[in-house]
Amino acid sequence: MLTDDQRWDALGFAGNSIIKTPNMDQLASTGLYFKNAFVTTLICAASRATILTGLYERTHDFNFGKPKLNNGYMYDSYPYLLKKKQVIEPDL
Repeated sequence: MLTDDQRWDALGFAGNSIIKTPNMDQLASTGLYFKNAFVTTLICAASRATILTGLYERTHDFNFGKPKLNNGYMYDSYPYLLKKKQVIEPDL
């Protein structure tokens, strides 16, 4: 689970006493919470493409108003590779 377009303190778990985010707080307390996370671009579409592909926006060149993300990048993205269900056995 990943959220975007939030300030660093937009969770109760992060110490915000005004915002009520019980579901996200529970996920943060029982899962993995990155206290110091940064994005390479502030635009959500480009940021999501970066997270999925591991490429900077200047490389994947995807953003609002541009053509869809290059299929070659999507075929190397971790969700696509997981979907293919390729299991690589470690050498023992």
